[in-house]
Amino acid sequence: MANHVTIYFMMTLVSTIESMTQFVQDDWHATQAILNKDTEQHALHLIQKICHERSKGKQLRSLMVLALGHLFNHCHATHHQLAAIVEVIHQATLLHDDVIDEATTRHNQPTAWSVYGNKASILVGDFMFSQSFRWISQLKDPFIIQSLANATQLIVEGEVEQHQVKGQLNLREATYFKIIEAKTAELFRQTTLLGAYAAGAHQKHQQYAEQFGKQIGIAFQLQDDLLDYVGSETGKSKGQDWSENKVTYPLIMAYAQAPEIIEMYFKEKRPFEDIEPIIQSTRAFQKTQSKIIEYTQSASEALNHLPDHPIKVHLNELINWMQYREF
Repeated sequence: MANHVTIYFMMTLVSTIESMTQFVQDDWHATQAILNKDTEQHALHLIQKICHERSKGKQLRSLMVLALGHLFNHCHATHHQLAAIVEVIHQATLLHDDVIDEATTRHNQPTAWSVYGNKASILVGDFMFSQSFRWISQLKDPFIIQSLANATQLIVEGEVEQHQVKGQLNLREATYFKIIEAKTAELFRQTTLLGAYAAGAHQKHQQYAEQFGKQIGIAFQLQDDLLDYVGSETGKSKGQDWSENKVTYPLIMAYAQAPEIIEMYFKEKRPFEDIEPIIQSTRAFQKTQSKIIEYTQSASEALNHLPDHPIKVHLNELINWMQYREF
């Protein structure tokens, strides 16, 4: 049942992204032109190769920038540049994350470091960060520059703190949410805030747009953590977080109910197949999904305060995608 539901779940995401892409297709193509311009003809073959491979992802964050521009009826060249910027920042963090986590696959494909080595992956990630900084400076907007500079620092701080608390089974729930708000939700928050800002939305609408992105970002990370335990069609190996000693929300919930056995299995590095039924018995998966619903409902409330527009159908589909889950 779980695999069947996961396949449906991912197909729903694919269809939602395809619908959003079609809705903003002219702006999407303009964004792709920016992303490809610096890398397709780059003199350094390694940069060209890795950047091209990284461009095959969902690019959900880019789509959200463009969607907010359309929602306020003013999607233009600044949105295209912003969409490219957030995508490159996101891809740079993934290149670095995969090295830190020693992850050999992402989206069912070999990670860059596993093919080209650690040094190449880190250096190309650095190139992507520098690329984004150059594009940010070209916008010559103090608010955008300051927002994205602060966001980049916060994302890195979140990654550092996650590394710092790795393996701490008694991780506080508040600390977990502080980390994911920084490392994941912050970039989502920027996509919707800056998408609204660049479209000329008034202050109140910018605040609701910002809230929408932040809540979606938190729910997105919770769902990613949940799918690591219950789904096998997500592009992550099932049980990858457990094998890497990552303490995420499902494990925090399970540890609160069965600390002794989970600590024993954790220290003994038991295989995921051994711990899975124990975590399942604590109802940690249902508790995680309830938390996802809590954040998606907050996102929906924020979205309801934004102007009516056909693009909201697709943004609501994104919310519904996150809420669907059976166990």
